[in-house]
Amino acid sequence: MKITHVEVWRQEFRLRTSYAVAYGSFDSAGVVFVRIHTSRGKSGLGCAAPDPHVTGETAEEVEVALKDSAVALLRGRDPLRMERRMEQIAKPLASFPSARAAVDMALYDILGLVADLPVYKLIGGYRQSIKTSVTIGILPEDETVRAAVDFQRQGFRALKVKGGLDAESDAARVRAVRAAVGPAMEIRFDANQGYTSDQTVTFVDLTRDAHVAVIEQPTPGGQLELLGRVTRRVSIPVMADESMMTLRDAFRLARRGLVDMVNV
Repeated sequence: MKITHVEVWRQEFRLRTSYAVAYGSFDSAGVVFVRIHTSRGKSGLGCAAPDPHVTGETAEEVEVALKDSAVALLRGRDPLRMERRMEQIAKPLASFPSARAAVDMALYDILGLVADLPVYKLIGGYRQSIKTSVTIGILPEDETVRAAVDFQRQGFRALKVKGGLDAESDAARVRAVRAAVGPAMEIRFDANQGYTSDQTVTFVDLTRDAHVAVIEQPTPGGQLELLGRVTRRVSIPVMADESMMTLRDAFRLARRGLVDMVNV
């Protein structure tokens, strides 16, 4: 089996409602798709979701990088030698992590089709389903509560509330959500790098009765030691997101016990 050609295209998705996080607000999301075609008629699909504040790329840059580098490097190669293919694109796409992720997804998609197995089984997964959260961006308290109640009525069992601009007002919103949705709903909180260590502790202390399940990336992504200090100071699990951009980051975080979990 050989890779015959690679398609790359960018698509802009309009959001139903604008979406605010600690570092900005959005009314659309630009993504880049990769489809790898093979000589046996099987094709794999991958998707890049770049974010300048997180991955350091724009969708336009990712599209150009993939077309300029990945397409030629992959053509004529064996898609089942996945690590070799990823090694080939690692240097030219070194500054484009979401582009590399899209190719990786597409290659795994092909592997699953060849093996006639879902990818989660190929990599050792055993669950038939997992509980995922639906996200509420930064909104005024009353709008946050309305959104939470609406999602609960739709059947969601976990909410992720965004914040990171002000620990006290964030805590008030989370407490109001807990009062509105009751004790059974899982509430997660994502500060998107917006807090200092002390602000994180303030937020956790103020929401103790709201039983927040996890706080995600409270401090700047590049400051791993600061994230570790937060983990040691608070009573709830701390999750890394923007701090984990590479496999090496995962090793650093785990080896030094800087966080309780990671978001991939």
